[in-house]
Amino acid sequence: MKTAKKLPAADATKASNLNAGDWIDAGIQNAKTAVHLSPIGLGAGPFTMSSKYEKAAKALAKKEVALAGTRLANLLNSELK
Repeated sequence: MKTAKKLPAADATKASNLNAGDWIDAGIQNAKTAVHLSPIGLGAGPFTMSSKYEKAAKALAKKEVALAGTRLANLLNSELK
C-alpha cells in the first residue's frame, strides 16, 4: 500500500480508454522511444545501464504501473455494473 501511494497519478484520458489494442500500441511505442535505446539495444546483451537510463526507466515503469492499475479498476467497474 505504501508503494502504491508513491505512484504518480494516472492520466485520466488514457486510463478511461479500455481498448486493449491501444494499450498494446502504446507499449510498443514506449519500447521504441524509451526502452530500446542506448545503452540498451536489441539482442541478448549484456548491457550496462547508465544512471540516467535507469532513472528514466524507473520513472516510466512507475507511470505505466499506475496507468495499468487505474485501467484495471476502470475495466472492473465497467464490467461489474
